[in-house]
This record gives sequence, structure tokens and C-alpha cells, in this order.
Amino acid sequence: MATPSPEVPSDKFGRPLHSIEPRGVAKARTIITSPSTSQKVDIVSGATLIKVYVITKDVYLKWASSDTDYCKTDNFDEVIIAGTIRKFPVPLQANGSDYTKIHFLQREANATVIVTQH
Repeated sequence: MATPSPEVPSDKFGRPLHSIEPRGVAKARTIITSPSTSQKVDIVSGATLIKVYVITKDVYLKWASSDTDYCKTDNFDEVIIAGTIRKFPVPLQANGSDYTKIHFLQREANATVIVTQH
């Protein structure tokens, strides 16, 4: 019996992401300091990879399609630990359309988040 190979993640176009490193420079950059309420970042057209640098304190992340789909302590998609860099292929919604926004919320006061879009 053959050993199954691990699934390779892919972007929204079905291209395998072997290294999940961006091609070229960022299309957009955002710095968020102390997101005590949900802070929105619009995903730029053509972005397929999001890099999130969490500098000082943990933050919550929520993929969204509206300005009012806020990130809350009981409504988030990811927790990103301080001092880490996370890379996310931009996911598709259940209906197949692109997410157009990301919302961030700090877990503790004085969080800093840097977001680059590729």
C-alpha cells in the first residue's frame, strides 16, 4: 500500500504553493497600532497572499466581505501570536467569491500589526 502524500496548499487559482513566498514586492502595506476596536484592511485587487507580522501583542484576524463584519473576541478566524509572521493565501468564500477585507482586533492593549499584500 502506497503512503499518501501530504496535500500541498494552493491559491485561489489552484496553483500549488510550495514555498508560500511572495513573487515580487508588496502591492499594498498597512501598519495598525493598538486595534482596540476591529480595524479593517481592504484586500487589493489581484492579491493572492497576505503576510501578517504581529510585533508586540497577540491579535485576532477575521476574513470579511463587508466593512461591518467586525472581528470580535467571540467571532474571529485566526489568532496570531506576538513575535510571529503568518502567511495566508487569500481564501475564497463558500459561494466561490473572493474575500475583500481583513479585520484585526488586539487581544491585549498596545498591539502592532503590519500587513503586506502580494
